[in-house]
Amino acid sequence: MLTIEEIRAAIDREGGSWTAAETPIFERGIVAEDPLNMLFGLRIDDETGRFRAASANVFEELTAVAPPKSADWLAAGFVSPAKDQGRCGACVAFATCATLESSTWIRTGSPILLSEGHLFHCNGGSCATGWGLTHGLDAARGGVGREADLPWSTDGVCKRIPPVVHTLSYRAHDDIVGRKRAVAAGPVLAGMRVYQDLLAYRSGIYRHVAGDFAGNHAVCVVGYDDSDGAWLVKNSWGPAFGEDGFFRIGYGQCGMDDDHPFYSVETTP
Repeated sequence: MLTIEEIRAAIDREGGSWTAAETPIFERGIVAEDPLNMLFGLRIDDETGRFRAASANVFEELTAVAPPKSADWLAAGFVSPAKDQGRCGACVAFATCATLESSTWIRTGSPILLSEGHLFHCNGGSCATGWGLTHGLDAARGGVGREADLPWSTDGVCKRIPPVVHTLSYRAHDDIVGRKRAVAAGPVLAGMRVYQDLLAYRSGIYRHVAGDFAGNHAVCVVGYDDSDGAWLVKNSWGPAFGEDGFFRIGYGQCGMDDDHPFYSVETTP
């Protein structure tokens, strides 16, 4: 079993710039045989969902103005606090709601908190099997209600509540420049591979140094910084994880830049 001491030694050996610590997530997730972990939930056999995303136009991407050197929607005040999916493989629903919330907030100027329970439980979500990366965006075409009307629970119960935000369209971004340009316009949905050492992340710029593959995970990318060579990511493991529920991860790490596209979304009330 991987230990904190082994992770810290690997960080030092690799010259890493992040800090590892004993956390509830590490203690829970490192026990790989525990069937109740459910920290992940990104199903990679269902990437396209029921609708196909509009692909980024290659010529447009190549000729567009270069993206800025950094973007930070958290610092700009357009990102809600990190939430906790609990013992349920609903990461796609949480990352989708985070993306929809910020997209709507940027467009309207008004903050909004959406119900992951309404999106996930009322659209056939299963804690045990999770969703494909775009499944939540497709499901949100039918609308997502407010968190206040249906707070998150892992009980699987669907309660019909009034929808307040809908997916109008979404777009895939594959290359690094297109990804940065998308994030510069607003937070995006993304997928990644998680290794055991990430579960011990406390702060800094994460780069994988130790431990086995643990699972596939969906997150919301809310910024980036070329000077640090890192993405800023909103997670769904609660505010006790990382930097108040967020983490920074180096470019090229954990399949963030190549396993899955980034998906930007356009919403409508």
